[in-house]
Amino acid sequence: MARLSVSGALGHDGDEDNHLTGGSMKSFLSSVVLTVLVFATPIVSFADVGSQFVFAGIRTPDADNVDKFRFSLLYAKANRMSGFDLGFAAVVEEQEFKGFGPLFAIAYVSGNSEGCLCSFANFVDGNSSGVNAGFINVTTNHKDGANIGLLNVTRETSSVDISGLGISKQSDVQVGLINVTDEIKGVQVGLLNFAKNGFFPVFPFFNYPKSN
Repeated sequence: MARLSVSGALGHDGDEDNHLTGGSMKSFLSSVVLTVLVFATPIVSFADVGSQFVFAGIRTPDADNVDKFRFSLLYAKANRMSGFDLGFAAVVEEQEFKGFGPLFAIAYVSGNSEGCLCSFANFVDGNSSGVNAGFINVTTNHKDGANIGLLNVTRETSSVDISGLGISKQSDVQVGLINVTDEIKGVQVGLLNFAKNGFFPVFPFFNYPKSN
């Protein structure tokens, strides 16, 4: 009778161990399946979105084009930004910009910009129209507007430069402390004015194209 009692007790304990082992295995497998599903689920990405929040390059919602409003911290990138771009302590990189901003940021546009590009520093590789306002403005071709900053550098043609130091290949109008261009089409007004086609190559206070 004693042996039977011991055997029965052992058998009962074995059932509990099997039950516990089975439960632990089920929990483990459930965790594995849940983890796989989370990482295997693709992140939803939109081509266009009305508004967006970006922190260090992480976009919410994830979209390449923003049409109305964006708020960014540290770093933001888009194919096209249209509307109001509010950047705070950010480097902002666009292929195309049309709108106002990014404030409190450094802006780099690899394509064309239109509107008011207003930030600490603006860099535009393509054509630019409107106002570029910043401590530093570096553009390629700027038409129908003005570059306003401490330093304006235009690789090709600029419309109006208002700056402490303005440098261009060709300008319509330059107003600043020091103005430098290969070809002035309108007038330079500043402390020192350098123009290869000016009535003098260097002249104080103003300069304009010499007669052919």
